[in-house]
Amino acid sequence: MCGITGIWDFSKQESLPHLKATTKKMTDTLSHRGPDGACVWVDTKAHLALGHRRLSIIDLSTSASQPMVSNSGRFVITYNGEIYNYQSLRNTLKQNGLTLKTKSDTEAILEMCAHFGIEETLQKVIGMFAFCLWDTASKKLFLVRDRLGIKPLYWGMQNNIFAFGSELQSLKPASHWKFNIDTEAVGAYFLKGYVPAPQSIYQNIFKLEPGHILVVDQEKNIQKKAYWSVEDSIQPKKNLSSPDQLINDFDILITDAVQKRLVSDVPIGCFLSGGIDSATIAAKMQTLSPNKIKTFSIGFEEDPFNEAPQARKIATYLGTDHNETIITTKESLHMAKDAHIAYDEPFSDSSQIPTLLVSKTARQHVTVALSGDGGDEVFAGYNRYRAVQKLWPFISKMPPFLKVGAQNMILLLSPLLNHSFAKSVLQTDGNLKGTLQKMAHVFCADSIEDFYYKLTSQKIPLTHIPLPHLKPERKFVHLEPFEHFQYWDLIDYLPNDILTKVDRASMHTGLEARVPLLDHRIVERVWQLPANTKLRHGESKWLLRQVLEKHIPQSLYAGPKRGFAIPLSTWLRGPLKKWAEEIIYTENDFIDKKQITNIWDQHQTERHDYGTQIWTVISFNLWYQNHT
Repeated sequence: MCGITGIWDFSKQESLPHLKATTKKMTDTLSHRGPDGACVWVDTKAHLALGHRRLSIIDLSTSASQPMVSNSGRFVITYNGEIYNYQSLRNTLKQNGLTLKTKSDTEAILEMCAHFGIEETLQKVIGMFAFCLWDTASKKLFLVRDRLGIKPLYWGMQNNIFAFGSELQSLKPASHWKFNIDTEAVGAYFLKGYVPAPQSIYQNIFKLEPGHILVVDQEKNIQKKAYWSVEDSIQPKKNLSSPDQLINDFDILITDAVQKRLVSDVPIGCFLSGGIDSATIAAKMQTLSPNKIKTFSIGFEEDPFNEAPQARKIATYLGTDHNETIITTKESLHMAKDAHIAYDEPFSDSSQIPTLLVSKTARQHVTVALSGDGGDEVFAGYNRYRAVQKLWPFISKMPPFLKVGAQNMILLLSPLLNHSFAKSVLQTDGNLKGTLQKMAHVFCADSIEDFYYKLTSQKIPLTHIPLPHLKPERKFVHLEPFEHFQYWDLIDYLPNDILTKVDRASMHTGLEARVPLLDHRIVERVWQLPANTKLRHGESKWLLRQVLEKHIPQSLYAGPKRGFAIPLSTWLRGPLKKWAEEIIYTENDFIDKKQITNIWDQHQTERHDYGTQIWTVISFNLWYQNHT
C-alpha cells in the first residue's frame, strides 16, 4: 500500500530539475501513506515525472521499489494497492516466457499490462488498486482505479499541466495550479456529508470514478471509460440450488476471498466490531491461521454505543489475541480534534473518529488489517433497506393528504420523546428523535428515488449556497425496493463515504486495510441471487448470517444493528460543547450563522437531535481552517 503522484508538463517551460523537485514535494505530502521509501522517476523527453511513497507489504527488498520500469523498458508504473492473485498472474507471465526480477505484485501487474494490455489485465486481477501506467512509446498516460473504489485517485489539468495523486494535498505543490473552492461541491457536501465523485472540493480537480480508466495523450486529449460496473453485475436471477448448497458455496467463496488477503510479508490482524461482517472475517482468518490472529476493537463508556463486550465475547470464542480500546468522554475532545487531520476534503461521517483510533491501535501491532466493510451494501445490512421494503408498498398507495398528515404527526411527536423514554420504554439507542425526524420526510416521497433521496440527504439549509438536487436514477425495473437502495449505495455511498473513511483513517497511520467482502467475485455473485437471500422475513444479511452460523453461535452476535456509531449528540451537549460552539461560528462565506444558531439551540435543549447537522458544519469549518 502506498501513495502515488505525478506531473506531465505539456508546456515544457519548467526545467527538468524543477519538475523533479516539484514531484518530490508532491510525493513527500504522502509520507504517511508510504513511510518505508520514496522515489521519483522522470521522462526527460516528455517532461513527465512520476512519484511514489512506499509502504512495504510484499517483497520488502529495494528491488520492488517504485516507480518500476517494465522488462522491455517501454512501460513505467507507480502503483497503490494489492493484487491478491498476483502469484497466479506471475505464473501466467512465466508460462509466456517472461523472467521476473522481483517477488512483488507490482511487477506482476506491470508486466501483465505490458504483455496483455491494460483492459485484458484488469479482467484478470483480484485486488484493490489505483495506479498510473506511462507508455513511453505511444506517449500515453493511463490512470486506473479498482472496481469498487477502495483506493483513491485525484486528477486535473490546469495551465498545460496534468497532475494526479492519491490525495488532494499531493497536488498542492503543482506549479501554476489554482485551488478554488467549487461551490457546487460545497452544496453536495452539505447534502450528503461528503463530496461525491467525480467532483472534488476544488474546481477543475476530479476523482476518478471506481472501475474506470482515464487516458491522456500527448495532444492533451483526455478520455475516460469504464472497464467494470455494478450495473453490469446486476443480472437476471439464476435458479438456486438447495439452500445448503448455496450457503456452502458462499462459505467457500468468502473463505477464498479472506485467504487471498492473508498474503503478506508483514504482520496482519483484523478489525472486530462485534457485528456480523467483521465477525465473519475474524472467524475465517482464525480458521485459516495456525496461530492466534490479532483482533482490534473500540468501545465507549456510553452503553448504547458500546460494542466492545460483544466483540470481546466473539474474540474469546474464536481464541484470538484481542486488543480493546475504550474511548472515554474525556478523550472524546482530543479524538474529535484529531479526526479531521486525516481528511483533505470536507468529510462528516462521525465514525471517522473510532475508525482512526482503531487504526492507530492496530498499527502498534500490525501493518495490515482486514475489515468487514462493504458487508452492509453487498448483503443488505442497513436499516434503511428494511425500512423501504416495509414502508414503500404503503406509502406508494397513500393519497397526498394522508402523507402530509403522517409526516406532521411524526414531527410533532418526536420532540416529546426524551432520551430516557427512548432508552427504557422503546429499547432504542436513545436517538429515536433523530430517526423519527428522518423517517417523517419519507412519507411524502413520490418514488423510490425520492424515498432514497429524502432518507439519505440532509436538507436543512445550513449554507448560503443552494443545495443541489442529487436524486439518484432508477435503471432497473425488476429489482425489489431495497435492491435499488443497495445499487445506489454501492456506486455512491460506499466509495465516497465508507471506503474514503477507511482509506484515510488507516493510511493516516501507515496501516493497510483490506476488505474481503468487496471481492468483486462476491459482489457479482450476490447480484445473481434472489432478493430473499439477502433480506428475508425482515431479517437482513440472511445469507451472510447462515455462513457465520457455521463458525460462531448466533447468540454471540445477535442484536440490533448499531453500525460504527459514536455518542455524538450526547458529546455535543457535554464534553465537546464548548469546543464545538467555537468551531461552528468560524468566519467564512458559506455558513448561514442564523440557521446554525437555531439548530444549535434546539439541540442543546433536546427539542431536536441535530447532532449530524452540527458535525457536518464542524467538519467543514475545520477543513476550511486548515486547507484554505
